[in-house]
Amino acid sequence: MKIYLYEGLVMNADIPEYYRERPALLKFGNDFVEYAYDKTIERYYNAYEKKGNPKFLEKIEPYINSFSEEQMVALKLLTKKIIFDSMLGVLDRFELNLDFKLIVQHDGKETEISKLNDDDPYDSNEFLFDMIGEDGLINILSKYGIVE
Repeated sequence: MKIYLYEGLVMNADIPEYYRERPALLKFGNDFVEYAYDKTIERYYNAYEKKGNPKFLEKIEPYINSFSEEQMVALKLLTKKIIFDSMLGVLDRFELNLDFKLIVQHDGKETEISKLNDDDPYDSNEFLFDMIGEDGLINILSKYGIVE
């Protein structure tokens, strides 16, 4: 896999041109995946393996100690689904609520990325698909991908 620097982001060669032409969206997607989606999943997955924040581990250890290996696999899948659905709910608010704006400053200009492709603000899900679709940024950039 070829890795190179593109406008301040380290990206692999598999980033579609669609996102390269929308650097503010790509910047947001990269940060959202790295600091919200993947970091949240990792926090729980690490805890299930008894790593991470000792206070958090103390709270969940009695529960995870009672799980079989099969139950732990199911718990990880359920955790990923819950986190994905929670993140989707947040992103969806920017897509559907005209009072909310998601603005990213990139290369000295502000871009409202939640409305980049919207011809009709009342009938559009492009931002959501840009983030969660099969070819969306979560699936492209995340270590964990989207929920299948």
